[in-house]
Amino acid sequence: KAYAQADGSVAVFRIEANATRMNRSAERLAMPPLPEGAFEQSCVALVDADRAWVPTSDGSALYVRPFLFGVEAHLSVRPANEYLYAVIASPVASYFGPVLGAISVAVEPVDVRATPGGTGAVKFAGNYAAGFRAHGRADAAGGDQVLWLDAVEHRWVEELNAMNVMFLWERDGHTVLTTPPLSGTILEGVTRASLLEVARDSGGELRIDEVVEEPTSIEDVRDGIEDGTLLEMFACGTAAVIVPIGRLIDAGVTRVVGTGDPGGLTMALRSALLDIQYGRTADTRGWMRTVDPADQRRHAGRQWRQECGRLAWVKLESPEWGVGRRPTPLLCLAQAHNRCKNNHREVPMLDDAKLIDIIEPVVSAAGFTLYDAEFRGASLLVMVDGPHGINLDQVAS
Repeated sequence: KAYAQADGSVAVFRIEANATRMNRSAERLAMPPLPEGAFEQSCVALVDADRAWVPTSDGSALYVRPFLFGVEAHLSVRPANEYLYAVIASPVASYFGPVLGAISVAVEPVDVRATPGGTGAVKFAGNYAAGFRAHGRADAAGGDQVLWLDAVEHRWVEELNAMNVMFLWERDGHTVLTTPPLSGTILEGVTRASLLEVARDSGGELRIDEVVEEPTSIEDVRDGIEDGTLLEMFACGTAAVIVPIGRLIDAGVTRVVGTGDPGGLTMALRSALLDIQYGRTADTRGWMRTVDPADQRRHAGRQWRQECGRLAWVKLESPEWGVGRRPTPLLCLAQAHNRCKNNHREVPMLDDAKLIDIIEPVVSAAGFTLYDAEFRGASLLVMVDGPHGINLDQVAS
């Protein structure tokens, strides 16, 4: 998500962690990883273009959705050879409405979300589709979300449909925050990881004495509600950030967690994270990346070019584009010993730099169309359509 900051700027939350998770998900699904930096550059470019759509009301944000899917025209059951990567965004308000209340979750008695060795630990559209039937049952029972159990014993709590789950317990006079461990069937949520870190680093300010990742059975949850040792329960994820859980619907029985209202510790954790995301408190962990306006990025591009000093451009023509298509000059940027794939010509070396930084200016330059971009090892190859006589200043600017 991109958030309006207290100082009037716009910043995105933990973009590097989301990029890492997308490439890890792609690898599990036999899809190609994105080139280093491409995820961050594309998301930042879209947020900058849509910065007027970033809402400023509390609880709202610009939801950024990068996605990757196969587009090859082929019917074989195998990984595709062609993929489309795209990013879309939409302003969103609070996930469960303008007033944050506690939701009800229904324990799923039959279906499972994920199995060991499956895709439950990655961000994959099929994981959501597999839960739609159970979500319909939960809705009919009065639940807002499904609480999933494990596939082997059907007793260990895993997560909700689109969120991780956390518990606050009273144990021997101490307040303990727990969440199920990442066992290969639970998505490693960025919000989950952030909340665990915030809670561990709170130094008692949030009145949480211990933070533990441990297996939690549905029997533990039932008993904790009955004897009062389960103080609070909540779900967390990018969309909702934190949403309190007030009721557990289980085999036709509804159990109330605590008072059934949002818990004080849950809301304190939520406020602590939101204060970071909205820039109301210092970001000491480097989680927020400010989205600079395009003119500042163009200036940074010129500075980068001047520092490198040996940036080179080469016009190429190829008969391989097919009959009836005029040969089009291409701009190629690469490091030494890497060859442009259309004519195998080497181009001069670039100094060590974040080469992916050149992609955004090339894409946004008037009269250019991105033709191809790929990494070969640590080297970047960029090709764009363009007229004759283009000079480097035009591209970098």
